[in-house]
Amino acid sequence: LSYVDIEGRPALAGVGFVVTTQGDSTARDVPGWPEHWHEHSGLLGDESGVSGVSGVSAASDARARTAHSDAHRAPATRVWVLHIWTEVDNPAGRYRADNWALPFARVGLPAPTMLDDEIARAFSLATGGRPYLEAVLVDAKLLQERNGPRVRAALDAATRAAELVRERAQTAGIVAEHDVHALREVWRTLAGALRELCGDGVEAILSTPRHH
Repeated sequence: LSYVDIEGRPALAGVGFVVTTQGDSTARDVPGWPEHWHEHSGLLGDESGVSGVSGVSAASDARARTAHSDAHRAPATRVWVLHIWTEVDNPAGRYRADNWALPFARVGLPAPTMLDDEIARAFSLATGGRPYLEAVLVDAKLLQERNGPRVRAALDAATRAAELVRERAQTAGIVAEHDVHALREVWRTLAGALRELCGDGVEAILSTPRHH
């Protein structure tokens, strides 16, 4: 069962199913295979994008994979997940892994009709996502002593702007079109600042997740 915090309380969002395969084998007699399934065989760095940062977590991930392989000396086990959003609508489809409506659902708001990852990521800064993004940058060694104050200032500014949108939307009970445009600008401004301050390595973290 998948839960999400909505207005401070855990609420059922949907269900998930897991199957495993060995090596290059495929799952048999599994509903929706393979179009509705995606892989979660990687380490935490793969999920956050940190593994895409050259010379940082990719090396540690490789060491961990090698250790796992040496320890078991068996075909690699691959983990596959099917999400079904039963209680929180996913605008991209009931079986799509990424649900960009979640940042809005967390504060009891319907997702805007014009919705994509930029809008949702900006809004998530105002609904608990800001500490996560900073932690990912630290983990990737992109947020360091030399650029820390400026990176945190950019995160703070983006969070404040997103919070203003959230407050307006909660008062109105809906995310208006001008708020959608404001959120997109918030994310693009933050992304530009992070590219300037953190370098090309941040691109793997800013890019849209692509589950398969």
